[in-house]
Amino acid sequence: MFALNLLSQLSPLLGATLCFCLFLFIPGWLLGEWSGWLGWRNMDGRQRATLAMLLSLGISPVLVYSLSRWAGFPAVWALFGLLWAIAFWRLLQWKGPLDLGSWGWDLAILASWAIVYSFSVVDLVFDREVWVNINAMDAVAHVSFVDAITRTGIPPDNPFSYPGQSVPLFYYYFWYLMCSLVDQLGMQWITARAAVQAGSLWIGILLALLAGLYAERIGLQFHMSMPRRRAMVWILVAVTGFDLLPWSFAHALHAALGMGSGGGVSLEHWNEQATAWLGAVIMSPHHVAALIMCMTGILVWIETPRWHGIWIAGLAIASAAGTSLYVTLSTVIGLMIFSGWQLVRGKREGRLMLWRLAGVAIVAALFYAPFAVELLRNSTQMAKPLTPTVRPFLITDYWLPSILKPLKQMPVARYVLRLVFLPLNYLLEFGYFLMAAVLFWKWRRAQGRVLESSEQVLLSLLAGSALLCTFIASTLSGNNDLGWRGFLVAQFVLLLWALPITYSLLSRQITGWWRKGLLAALSIGMLGTATEIINFRVRTDGSASMRSRYAREAYQWIFENTSNTGIVAFNPIEPIDFFSALIGNRQVVSAGRAYGSYFGIGKQGEIALMDSLRFFAAKMGATEQLNYFSKYQVSILVVLPGDAIWRDSASLTWLGSPSYENPGARVFVKGYGAWK
Repeated sequence: MFALNLLSQLSPLLGATLCFCLFLFIPGWLLGEWSGWLGWRNMDGRQRATLAMLLSLGISPVLVYSLSRWAGFPAVWALFGLLWAIAFWRLLQWKGPLDLGSWGWDLAILASWAIVYSFSVVDLVFDREVWVNINAMDAVAHVSFVDAITRTGIPPDNPFSYPGQSVPLFYYYFWYLMCSLVDQLGMQWITARAAVQAGSLWIGILLALLAGLYAERIGLQFHMSMPRRRAMVWILVAVTGFDLLPWSFAHALHAALGMGSGGGVSLEHWNEQATAWLGAVIMSPHHVAALIMCMTGILVWIETPRWHGIWIAGLAIASAAGTSLYVTLSTVIGLMIFSGWQLVRGKREGRLMLWRLAGVAIVAALFYAPFAVELLRNSTQMAKPLTPTVRPFLITDYWLPSILKPLKQMPVARYVLRLVFLPLNYLLEFGYFLMAAVLFWKWRRAQGRVLESSEQVLLSLLAGSALLCTFIASTLSGNNDLGWRGFLVAQFVLLLWALPITYSLLSRQITGWWRKGLLAALSIGMLGTATEIINFRVRTDGSASMRSRYAREAYQWIFENTSNTGIVAFNPIEPIDFFSALIGNRQVVSAGRAYGSYFGIGKQGEIALMDSLRFFAAKMGATEQLNYFSKYQVSILVVLPGDAIWRDSASLTWLGSPSYENPGARVFVKGYGAWK
């Protein structure tokens, strides 16, 4: 049973991974063959594949959105069908050897990443319980977005609330639009969840490929051979900061003395997080995807002075803005700092770059504008989205006020303390990367060379990201998503600076205390990542129970045996119902107290939530229950043992036989008993 269930999840994940190749390789490959950009014709097969995938990821989301928004998905499929036909024809005409370059250890590393990732994200279904990973809460949203796009098109309906009519979705969903294409192509075999999982797997690969490409193009090689440079990238992607130390300390203090609330389920929960690469890829892949889009566009802008480079860079930035506004905003602030720097310097080369950057901005704005209008129209949020702050720190916000009680009534003093402790805050969050950056700049200053344009861009991006995420916070979701995700831009720059330092460290060119400190920091960072992988798997976020197994089986039946146009009602008393979204893939009346009020739902969604709570609490008579079905156009009803109507013999749920039942779930499809 366990093995069969695991196979049933891994099979669509494998299929989705392969299907992504059609969307993440062919458009960029054809573009590279046509344009010859960035030295395309002098590259080997591996380098071309890298650039092709990055270009595809940059240009495809905004073009697919634009085409599907105005002409529907048939036009999108016609375009991709044409591209695939051209690619097949070009392959038939190929006469030379198929040069794939030297992959060496890359394939082994990719296979290891695929195994670790798959192990982290699948459900472990045992005889008496189900283990989902701690990413399930985020995955609920991502899978639901993909399913909504597949079912309802562009713009998609909100999958979490149906107050009697469709409600438009308020979210940046460009990456999940690409996942939806895979979902649609795979039909019943590839699920929305498998498409999201495969997409995250590819995002992790593309992140490493992008870092390697940047190191190659901007001179951070330190005389590394290409295989060694790629190995360094994979090592660094698997490194986090010093989070393991305060996280372990917080857990130990809570266990021993009952102080604090512990470190949290994830390593990131001990503090205002700067998310490690592993967690970012698995928990919030669209933000990493936006980073890749931004950095791909910037590379094209820097190295392609011709007009078509402006178009590609602009499309990539527009794609990023529709994928993660926070990452894109962080990038834009960095580019504004670079622009000011160039205006002050007044050099001809800088002015030419600014003219091209202005063209990139115009193209990006033109293509992003329709989506921006859509977001504004769909928003019901009245609070201001951003607020000034100083980045929080556990020591200044909890421990010091716990010891020095007057600090609780002195918010200004707490902000001052946050500034004072900011270096320690960032040392704990970035660990090895911050230490490597210090050593990198000691080496760079010793060279005495003027900063190249690419170095100025990277330095500006880091400054913009750090300043924005230190002194501005987002407010819409209740979490500081800007501070968590916008820092990815700075983290990418730190990763690039750490590449040559890591090579020098492992080749014993760094000695003395620096060597000992860096090795210790690297070890702590890798051990932290290993701990997080274990956390992802064994800390199930409250979903390990017999009830969850029966609910999972019920929603699997719904997915396999009902129309995807059906509207599901279940008890929304829990903040999040995992399996209705991860497995069921249907529109719901109300998804619960968390997502049931987010993403632009508004007052009508709150009414639907309250009506559903009353229905499942058995506070409606038979007539009211029928009115509830009619008002919200319910066609599928899910009842679990914890619901009051499960025990109410007068409820309509007991007036007929369920369409499906197991010891812990009953599913009724419209047409049973008195519900006609």
